[in-house]
Amino acid sequence: MAKSNSQPGSIAFTDFAPCAPSYGALASFIAAPVMGANNTPVGTLIFQMPIEQINQIIQASEGIGESGETYLVGTDYLIRSDSRFSEESTILKTKVDTETVKAAIA
Repeated sequence: MAKSNSQPGSIAFTDFAPCAPSYGALASFIAAPVMGANNTPVGTLIFQMPIEQINQIIQASEGIGESGETYLVGTDYLIRSDSRFSEESTILKTKVDTETVKAAIA
């Protein structure tokens, strides 16, 4: 769950998790406060991050060859994007516990 923050310019993210309105499909969200007069919070804009578009960017193979791969990884070392080498979703299912990932997360 995202932390509540109504400061102008603040952004909150939620990690991928099953989402009931999406019939249990994994979903992630980004939110930002909507400010009114005198920077008074009047609401929150929430956007469901489209995994298909994230995957399209992450799975691009230009410049990394036939066997190269890029992926998003959380602090729990679970992948947050689908592997381009897998027919099934790898989100929150595949763990990448390499030295490179450890260094990136540190």
